[in-house]
Amino acid sequence: MRVLMTGHDGYVGAVMVPILTRAGHEVVGLDNQYFDGCDFGDYKPGIKVIKSDIRDLRREHLNGFDAVVHLAAVSNDPLGNLNPESTYDINHRASMKLAELAKVAGVKRYLYSSSCSVYGAASPEDVLNESASFSPVTPYAKSKVMVERDLTALGDGGHPRAERAGLDLLDDVGLVGDPDEDVTVEALQLLEAELRVE
Repeated sequence: MRVLMTGHDGYVGAVMVPILTRAGHEVVGLDNQYFDGCDFGDYKPGIKVIKSDIRDLRREHLNGFDAVVHLAAVSNDPLGNLNPESTYDINHRASMKLAELAKVAGVKRYLYSSSCSVYGAASPEDVLNESASFSPVTPYAKSKVMVERDLTALGDGGHPRAERAGLDLLDDVGLVGDPDEDVTVEALQLLEAELRVE
């Protein structure tokens, strides 16, 4: 499967690219590369890369892809709080533009990485699952809720597979140790398996 992965150089993407390529997928990365060279270790994805801001994408960027794995985002609360409008522009509006372009280009699968931040602050005794009510606190979390809402509407509008991957891996992903013992790698492998489901 030919996969466009936005944010492939980010925290989650740097771990997910090797999983998808080992599984036989052709991955093309898309990243603005603002943090190029700020990696730990000698991360070299070894894939074709489109250097672009997701806000600048056009339909032709999506031609020929079977799937989009959308990871790119302003991904932390302090930065989101510093400039909420930019957070909404990148995380919400550009995410929806990407989904709409993918739909028009005939991309069959669109996996969106959401966040547990959409549920807000819960007490340590509360166990939440994906049926819990949204209660976003920050612009980052609010932008994620907005995308989930709008993707659902886009999916109902005829997109064959508009899906959300509600994993929040940011607290778990880092330098990967033993892949057989890493829960995050298992979660990413589940996402890879989801790409294969027709």
